[in-house]
Amino acid sequence: IKQSAAGLKNAGAFKTSHTLYGYAALKNADDLHRQLACLQSPLPQWQVFDEYCFGGFAKMNHDLARYIDAFEEEQSIPLDPVYTAKLCFAIEQQIRQGIIPPGSNIVTLHTGGLQGRCGLQDWRVRNLPVDYQEPCRSYV
Repeated sequence: IKQSAAGLKNAGAFKTSHTLYGYAALKNADDLHRQLACLQSPLPQWQVFDEYCFGGFAKMNHDLARYIDAFEEEQSIPLDPVYTAKLCFAIEQQIRQGIIPPGSNIVTLHTGGLQGRCGLQDWRVRNLPVDYQEPCRSYV
């Protein structure tokens, strides 16, 4: 998050009216808060959320697996369970909760990759109930 924010800041992508939300894929993002604070102005208002990490880096649960399937079915955009699915889940939740105000323009910068999908089918076989029949679509 820090490197992405610094790159956007240095490119002049921020205005003081912007708000930067970072979504940590790992638990306890306290260090990210300190790193972003060091970037100083003209970084806009910012906040890092770590409550959408689903247990930590590269971890997931049934809710996230089902979210991936529903999102991909609706949007036809592949997600990886390490970064992108958590990011999209968080944004959708925050829109529903009003944290992201209605009518906001949202730019989503995803800096991970689909290589995280490689273990998704194995995870499903080990962790999902037998009656969960939705297939894992492979994009790798």
